[in-house]
Amino acid sequence: MSTYRSCVPCPACGIDVGMGAGRIAYGASRYLHCSACQSEFLAPQPDDARLAAIYGPDYYHAWHWEDARVVRDM
Repeated sequence: MSTYRSCVPCPACGIDVGMGAGRIAYGASRYLHCSACQSEFLAPQPDDARLAAIYGPDYYHAWHWEDARVVRDM
C-alpha cells in the first residue's frame, strides 16, 4: 500500500497544501509553501534521527552572542 499523499495540512494554519508544488529537499521530503499563510515546511516531516543530525548540539553555536532567552525561544 502506498503512503503517497497528494496534499498535506499546513502545520501553521491547517490548509491543505499540494505536494506537487514543493521543491525537493531531503530524500522523499519536499519544502512546501502554504499560499494561505506563507509558511514553508518539510513534508513529510523528517524522522527524529534526521532531525537530530540537522539540529545537533552545535546548531545554535552561531548565535552564542545572543541572550540565552532569545536562543531558547527560537
